[in-house]
Amino acid sequence: MQILFGHFKKTLKYIYRKGFLIMRDNSRKVSPLEINGAKIVLRRNFSGDVIVTKSGSWNQEGKRTFNIELDQELADMLVTDLWSVKQYENQDGEVTLFLPIEIKFNTYDKYDKATAEELKEKFNPKVYIVTDQHKVLLDEYSLQLLDKARIKYVNLRINPYPWVIGSKVGTKAYLDKMYVVIEPGDDTVVKEDPLDAEFANVPLGELDEF
Repeated sequence: MQILFGHFKKTLKYIYRKGFLIMRDNSRKVSPLEINGAKIVLRRNFSGDVIVTKSGSWNQEGKRTFNIELDQELADMLVTDLWSVKQYENQDGEVTLFLPIEIKFNTYDKYDKATAEELKEKFNPKVYIVTDQHKVLLDEYSLQLLDKARIKYVNLRINPYPWVIGSKVGTKAYLDKMYVVIEPGDDTVVKEDPLDAEFANVPLGELDEF
């Protein structure tokens, strides 16, 4: 697993949630985080749907989340910057360290259509699925296909959101970009056409090149 740290972009934002004023903590400079070869673990909800099980329901409507596994060294590093590192212990006493990540698509409704589309393209997260022969950009609607996909690993960049509520502080993880590598033979997301296999790596050309 390869970890890279990017550059911090200073912004200011306020959010009201459940009667509390959540403010971006600009006193802390936390860099974006890049991780290659990460493993998605535990629950994932790329659709943003409320999930109903025998024991009840979970997930807030429209909230898209997933978790990546952390080793102890990376977890300790992230805790220093107050990232929301969590752990899960199974019935056998095995502990999994992980980081919850949220995927948020903004609609930019208050702008005209052309400006809104430009802002979406610039700021909304980019998620690609990668198979042996294809790389496909998913949108907020097709993203739900990843809930059932057999994911081998992901390479991703995460944007930090340092927050403060009164005396409490933390750093929330938001997805910026991710490449999702699918297990060979998994056609739940992209169906491979065997006719394409022989020429998959041949680039497209123009007629005047012949």
